[in-house]
Amino acid sequence: MLMRPSPLWFILLILDIWLLSANSLYAQANPSYTSQDSAYWQTLVKQIDRVITSGPADSVHFYYEKKAVFHRQKDDLTSWLDTYWDWQYYFDAPERSLEVIEEGLSGIWRPLKTYSEWESLLWIYSSKGYVHFELGQVATSISALEEADRIFYAQDIEGFNIVEYVYQLLGTCVTMIGDNEKARYIYEKALRHTSDRGIRGGLYNNIGLPYWNEGNNEQAM
Repeated sequence: MLMRPSPLWFILLILDIWLLSANSLYAQANPSYTSQDSAYWQTLVKQIDRVITSGPADSVHFYYEKKAVFHRQKDDLTSWLDTYWDWQYYFDAPERSLEVIEEGLSGIWRPLKTYSEWESLLWIYSSKGYVHFELGQVATSISALEEADRIFYAQDIEGFNIVEYVYQLLGTCVTMIGDNEKARYIYEKALRHTSDRGIRGGLYNNIGLPYWNEGNNEQAM
């Protein structure tokens, strides 16, 4: 399953420390939030942190729902999407993770307007691609990953590892359905986005597989 660079418990810990030191900073950066709103948000984050480690599952659902409703009331689409992105990682079963992702996507109430909103949506679609793949739904995984790729380029998202989080799995999926030409295109596209020698070596190996599938052994080598 797709993971951002920091695990959820670490993110929650950092949020707790930051909020304890400066509740008002969140309100200053988000004009629709008052200091009272920020304190309430801090309470929800702490409750989620607590119930994730101690349960029960119904309580996790309850507090994530409250957090989503809170951000919806504030017209904060970025935090809404991030809430559902975080929530999916509570579940060991990909079916449940997918339900949460779909609930977040279906609940979007207006067109996206800001860079941060598009960035959060990019993470959602990347995760959606991985979850569909875990469920053996290769074609649907391809659709989700291609949507992530479209957002990445259209919105010029920076700091997102498109190779690791999208292209490697997308290339695998496309290879699995036998579209060798498209698979090579994806891996070659990925090469333009990384200078890491280890990753580039893996990508060249992956480019060889579609050639091998076509019986072009010399080009594969």
